[in-house]
Amino acid sequence: MEIITVHTTQNIDIDYEVGGLGERILAYLIDIGIFIALAIIGGILSTNVFSAKGSAAYFIIIGLMLLFYDLVCESFFNGQSAGKVVMKIRVISLDGTRPKFSQFLLRWLFRLIDFSITTYLGGVVSIIMTDKGQRIGDLVAGTVLIRTRPRTQMNNLVFRSTDDGYQPVFTQASQLKDEDISLIH
Repeated sequence: MEIITVHTTQNIDIDYEVGGLGERILAYLIDIGIFIALAIIGGILSTNVFSAKGSAAYFIIIGLMLLFYDLVCESFFNGQSAGKVVMKIRVISLDGTRPKFSQFLLRWLFRLIDFSITTYLGGVVSIIMTDKGQRIGDLVAGTVLIRTRPRTQMNNLVFRSTDDGYQPVFTQASQLKDEDISLIH
């Protein structure tokens, strides 16, 4: 399990699990599945409802949506497409912040190299070879794909059993609320 540590401005280090190659592939397949379903629906409608020009326009629109899908989704939906939401992964900057549009644009432009020109080999090899699981577009844009589900559940952190004879050292701790304890932890 690869980890990326982000140092925040409050001097707190946050560890994120890096999204794996399998998760990326499944997210991509989910996204492609959406467009295959739209193409099938369009094919059915074009034979029954649309004229030849309407059918061609429909498939041009679907093609344009497919072309710009990742750029639009990642830009407007916090670094996630529908497949990434399902797989619980998202794109962040290497400093832990939300990527800028220019970073999303660079990732999107380098999809041509990652996937089309190298027939997916460039992206897969770079994900496997880099410490942070970055494809070529991620390396150029300064981004990384992380898992969004937490490694540890909150109830494992806050509530711990104690011995029956335990005497607190700091009696003021009994005045803390659960939210305060969670924040401190």
